[in-house]
Amino acid sequence: MSGKRSFRAVAAGSAVLLVAGCGGGTAMVEESDQGRSVIRIAVTQWPSLAFSVPYHVAMEKGYFEDEGISIEEVVATQGGGTTVRSILAGDLAFGEAATSALVDSQDAGAALLAVGGGVQAVGDILWVAPPDSGMSSIEDVVGSSVGYTNPGSVTQSVLAMSLDRAGIDQASVDKRATGGVSEGLTAMDGDGVAATIHAEPLYSGEPDKYKLLWRASDLIEEYQQTVVVASPELAESDPELVRGFLAARAKGVRFISEHPDEAARIWSERGDVEPATAKASLKRLLDAGEWGVGFSAEGLAAAEEGMRVAGLLKAGEKVAWKDIVSQEYLPADVDKIQLP
Repeated sequence: MSGKRSFRAVAAGSAVLLVAGCGGGTAMVEESDQGRSVIRIAVTQWPSLAFSVPYHVAMEKGYFEDEGISIEEVVATQGGGTTVRSILAGDLAFGEAATSALVDSQDAGAALLAVGGGVQAVGDILWVAPPDSGMSSIEDVVGSSVGYTNPGSVTQSVLAMSLDRAGIDQASVDKRATGGVSEGLTAMDGDGVAATIHAEPLYSGEPDKYKLLWRASDLIEEYQQTVVVASPELAESDPELVRGFLAARAKGVRFISEHPDEAARIWSERGDVEPATAKASLKRLLDAGEWGVGFSAEGLAAAEEGMRVAGLLKAGEKVAWKDIVSQEYLPADVDKIQLP
């Protein structure tokens, strides 16, 4: 699909206003003079962290315009439930949010649908300690405080899951939400926590500043970190918009794999990342299989395991993935999975 596509206005007062804004804000989809759908989206940790790269590439290369879409603004969020809350509170058409935050939002009665996969590995997540710390591995955090970003975030689940897979009793570690990555590092520098979350490409830009304790990918191979979400009402009222959005992002993901050096340049320039850092980080993330378009059955199962270990799900509780994941909007060349 390319060029101008038909525009279906979202009717004011429809249920989609749960996502478009509860306070009578502007509709989440507008039409430009060129006939494009003008939208705003939310991406966790925009613009510097790994979640942003497919969007930077797709915007730079004009892939969204090819699908008849103009992205007016990308709203930055700090991860966890903050992305979901931004979508629910604002006039945003799509968001890339933590899988765990999507599941949590369903329990709170919010209606959002995962229409595409996002990041499906944890190659970007690691934990660090001060350089003069006596810690050198995950085993050394026993009896100490360790930071993650926000409640309901991937980092909360991955921290708990890492401890579990390393054979460490959850109760032996004081796990604390510290906000974004930079806020966690500030807290650690001020002795607020003994160790904390770090992320690519930030870590690769300053590898000697902190002591690496472990990379999440050392313990967890596949993990559906994020999903692309929209409201069920938007998906029903304008399915071509959803398909076009996912098609453009898919082109961005494919370009990263086929042209890593050019993708690193785009990330560097648009995300304010040092060129050498972007290049080194992107290679590491590609090796980890970071970005996807569809969903990973193993990744969703791991996300569920992480939520259960972190206490975000009750023991024995199952996620009804079929109720919150739809694969009908994925590009035709993307394999569909048997949902766990």
